[in-house]
Amino acid sequence: DLSSSVSKVETVLRRMVRLGIPREYRGEVWYKLLACHGTESVAIEKYDELLRKSKATESKQDNSSRLEYIKSVNSDVDTLWKQITGNSGSDSPALKPSYKEVVKNVLRAYAMRDEDLVYSFGMSHIVLNLIVANEGKPENSFWMFVKIMELLRGYYSSAREDLENDQRVLEQLLKVTLPKITKHL
Repeated sequence: DLSSSVSKVETVLRRMVRLGIPREYRGEVWYKLLACHGTESVAIEKYDELLRKSKATESKQDNSSRLEYIKSVNSDVDTLWKQITGNSGSDSPALKPSYKEVVKNVLRAYAMRDEDLVYSFGMSHIVLNLIVANEGKPENSFWMFVKIMELLRGYYSSAREDLENDQRVLEQLLKVTLPKITKHL
């Protein structure tokens, strides 16, 4: 009967959702969920152009905010890589040695795309996960990162409006729900 069939489908669907998106499809699903499709025709060209611009900025060694951003990226990714590999140089099975440079390149290219961006520790973690999901494809990872940063703009812009607003809301929430802890802090 129909209700029995629907029940079986619901059970199978629930099980699939709990298991998550299979690893081999994650990059593609994330790419589509972030509405990156449609950028393929310009992604490689634009990504490559931004990457060339970042390398030119790095070679000039001027004191621009973008150069400081690129230096922060290099340092952060090196630190991240040491944490992941346990300072021993052995790579995790999910990582390829080439991914380290890909993470740096995606973040360097993004620096040229968004001049108002303030680099924050942890952005490399986001990019690394995108690169692993995309099996090392820098262009897809770059455009996915662009979409994510558009969603989180107020947390990473120089003004950081959303971050400050959320901190005020959290502070008020703590005062109301946990006044003793608030006084302690």
